[in-house]
Amino acid sequence: MAQHFEKGTPTAKTHTLPAPETIVFNTDTISFQHFAKNSREWMPMQAGVTIPLNNKAIMQRGKWSFVAPNHFVWSVEIEASSASALSLYLNNFNLRQGQQLYIYSKQLNQVMGAFTDNNNGLYFTPGIIESNRLIVEFNSKRKLQELPFEFNQLGVILRQQRSFGGAGSCEVPVNCSEGQSWQHQKRGVARVLVKQANALFWCTGSLINNTKNDGTAFFLTANHCGMGSTSSDYNQWVFDFDYESANCERPVTEPEKRTLTGAQLIANGSTPRAVSSDFKLLLLNEEVPDEYHLYFNGWNRSGDIPQHGVVIHHPAGDIKFISTYTNPATSSFYYGSESSDGPFWKVYWSETENGHGVTEGGSSGSPLFDENKLIVGTLTGGNASCINNTEPDYFGKFSDSWSKNGIVSANQLQPWLDPLNTGAVKWDGYFKGSNIVVADFNSEVTKIIERSYIEFNNLSEGNISYYRWEFEGGVPAESNEKNPGLIYYDKPGTYSVKLVASSDENADSIVRKEYIKVIGNIYPNPFIIGNGIHREIHILTGNTPLSNAEVTIYDITGKLIEKPKVKTGFHEITINPYNLSAGTYLISTIIDGKQSVWKIVVVNNSK
Repeated sequence: MAQHFEKGTPTAKTHTLPAPETIVFNTDTISFQHFAKNSREWMPMQAGVTIPLNNKAIMQRGKWSFVAPNHFVWSVEIEASSASALSLYLNNFNLRQGQQLYIYSKQLNQVMGAFTDNNNGLYFTPGIIESNRLIVEFNSKRKLQELPFEFNQLGVILRQQRSFGGAGSCEVPVNCSEGQSWQHQKRGVARVLVKQANALFWCTGSLINNTKNDGTAFFLTANHCGMGSTSSDYNQWVFDFDYESANCERPVTEPEKRTLTGAQLIANGSTPRAVSSDFKLLLLNEEVPDEYHLYFNGWNRSGDIPQHGVVIHHPAGDIKFISTYTNPATSSFYYGSESSDGPFWKVYWSETENGHGVTEGGSSGSPLFDENKLIVGTLTGGNASCINNTEPDYFGKFSDSWSKNGIVSANQLQPWLDPLNTGAVKWDGYFKGSNIVVADFNSEVTKIIERSYIEFNNLSEGNISYYRWEFEGGVPAESNEKNPGLIYYDKPGTYSVKLVASSDENADSIVRKEYIKVIGNIYPNPFIIGNGIHREIHILTGNTPLSNAEVTIYDITGKLIEKPKVKTGFHEITINPYNLSAGTYLISTIIDGKQSVWKIVVVNNSK
């Protein structure tokens, strides 16, 4: 059963409970099972292992506490010494009405629950606690001789395979400028904690739409993700949606996520990969809740060469990133020759404004999008990395996965994604819930020079009757227009933008923190000398051409100080001044005969 829980408050937050007994597992000596024979096998990135739990022993060591009449709490703490994160696998989950289960970190900064009788089922997996300790708290009206669930396994995500913060330095967070036109598509992509026997792996995948547009919770990933998983394993896979940074920065603390667990295998591609597109179609065990605002991505089965696009993925099990390709993909065999008959798209990644995104272990199964924002492939493998960003990656073709992997439904996407037999070649994405409102916006430009304008694009979805914009540092500061027009920023700084969208029945809001960066035409200003803190002065020129640029530095009285050498870049001039002491100076620029003068303050930081 998927573990969509009701928001609740553990008793430990409102009452002082006796400290639960801690059961410690020494996992320092755990080593990975190495499944991959070589790099071309491209097994998913192993996240950790599961270790068996003695249900009877844990039950005996847990403690009952009296809280109030008709309110008793049973709790136990579990610790794994070498873990960076833990997941718990329970069986025979059979809570009665009124009973609640919470699982949380020792510091109570991460809480999952309340889980109730709505979560009952043979298998129960709440998700991931980013700590080497977790506490299980069960609330009941009376003390019980036996708990209504059984401890089966403890998932141990080892420190060397850390999830949050583990992606390579070249990767681009999905809410950077590269991802601003992909805000709908990202909401279908999830990190997957794959369970296969006693091993755990990281993968990525996406919700995918079908021609009924009915929100059937189909999820597309790669077949090599959990290729040996059993039915009980699939029921304990963990899917984390909306696991991303709020802006273009990598967060210091782990962001929240929306978790569903459990799935059934519906269809998959056969092996070997020489003749298979390596796809796997799952059906999540629970309908996607409307309030999650998740997006079921559209698809393109035409087999036409994708000209440009992106992959949205969770490298190393980290938050969501985006990588961009600007040259057409190539039809190819897996690590083989290029051929129109090949079942893979070979893709080379491009450098963009905020990095040179690639894929990594953990990206397996992630969706490849074409220029129309439709899925055309799923990641199998490749040699691309942050240190080998010119190497290609291989994506199983969606067009092959449609009907070319076999003649039965269990090897095809067609019968599941086109249940109406429409014969559609392309199908758009879908937001679930006809009354749902989703607030969303972007801007093609998020970094500007002071005294400049920015235009925002409203991407909100739903039957919206009211908008409210708030522009920190902007003029105007507020707007109720659907499209607010040009917003003026006259002072350097970093500013947030908020949008509220409402219908007669629902409302949603989005805040992009520190979204707009406004900088002066000259920076850094003040310019610090003495201890070598600042070496260069940057002069931003906006859209002004940079041919024949000249720079002259004067003191405040107009006396010539120096004519530094000029280095031109992308709409900016860089100079390295040598003759400046503390004081105020004027910098004159002449570009194509047009002169501008700027004031700069120099500070001596010598002790």
